[in-house]
Amino acid sequence: MARRLGAAAKVFVPANTVSARIEAIRRDGADVTVVSGTYDEAVRRCAVESAAKGWQVISDTGYGDYRQIPVWVTEGYQTLFSEFEEQREAMGLATPDLVLIQAGVGGLLAAAVSHFRRSGERSKIVSVEPEDAACLLESIATEDGRPTTARGGQNSIMAGLNCGEPSLTAWPLIRSGVDAFLAIEDSFAVAAMRRFYYPAKEDPRIVSG
Repeated sequence: MARRLGAAAKVFVPANTVSARIEAIRRDGADVTVVSGTYDEAVRRCAVESAAKGWQVISDTGYGDYRQIPVWVTEGYQTLFSEFEEQREAMGLATPDLVLIQAGVGGLLAAAVSHFRRSGERSKIVSVEPEDAACLLESIATEDGRPTTARGGQNSIMAGLNCGEPSLTAWPLIRSGVDAFLAIEDSFAVAAMRRFYYPAKEDPRIVSG
C-alpha cells in the first residue's frame, strides 16, 4: 500500500523471523529493521522510533493510546468472512457449527467474533494459539479475565502467531464472544502442512507454512 501511495515503508520484525520472509518484504520495497527480541519488543521499538521521527504506525495490535487504527484493521479482516459467506451461500452450505480461528494478538479472531455474532447465528468460535505464545488462553484463565502476557518463549514455528501480548482493542470482543481457547503443540502445525501437501483423494495440493 505504501508503494501504491508513493510513500516509504519501514517494517519492524522480531529476531526469530525467517530470512525468506524478510527478503520477501524487502522485495516489496520496504526497509526492514530486525529487532533483537520478540514480536512484542518489535512493536515497542516501532512505537518509540515512530513517535520520535513523526512516522505513522500501521499495526493490528492495540496498545496504550494507539487504538483507532487497529480497530480499522480488524474491520478490514472482516472482508475474509464476507467472502466466506458469499462462497458458502453459492455452494448451498449451512452456517458452520464450529469455527476455529488462529490467534496471535487477536485481530483476526475479533473480526470473526464480530461477523459470526452479528449474523444472529450461534456458531461456536474457538481460538487456537501455539503453546509457546498463548497470551489469549492465559488471559481468559485469569481470575478477572484481564489481558495477560504469555509465559512462553514465543519461538513457535507458527511464526505469525508468536505474540506475547493481546491487542487491547481486540481483547474485549474476544473475552465476551469466544467459546473456547486452545493452545497446541507445533507438531499439529507440521502435520497440517503435510496433510495440505499430500491431500486426500481429489483435494488440491496446498503449499503452506
